[in-house]
Amino acid sequence: MRSRLVLDRTAVPDHAARATIDLSPAFLAALRAGSPEALGACYREYGPPLLQVALRLTGERADAEDVRQDVFVGLPEALRCYEHRGAFAGWLRRLITTHALMRRRRERNCHEVSTSARQR
Repeated sequence: MRSRLVLDRTAVPDHAARATIDLSPAFLAALRAGSPEALGACYREYGPPLLQVALRLTGERADAEDVRQDVFVGLPEALRCYEHRGAFAGWLRRLITTHALMRRRRERNCHEVSTSARQR
């Protein structure tokens, strides 16, 4: 049986890494409405693997945590675009990837602007 390394550095079987929350229409509606209970359950379920994705893209833990926080704060609004095609976890990974790349682009542009301003 294959194992994978998770955030707390303990190996778990692949089948244990699958989602344990019910992604029923009622749960998704609660997420869209910003229910603290639904958001908390979603954060507990998907937060650690999303942090790993963000960490690979940002290279800094603090930046990765900021990206993950931004995604979960904006999740109720972002869910308006979720079309129930494909896996919810895959959609969340795409969302966090987009946020992390936008953050890198924004930081790079800010650095370029500040560098060019100093050269004047």
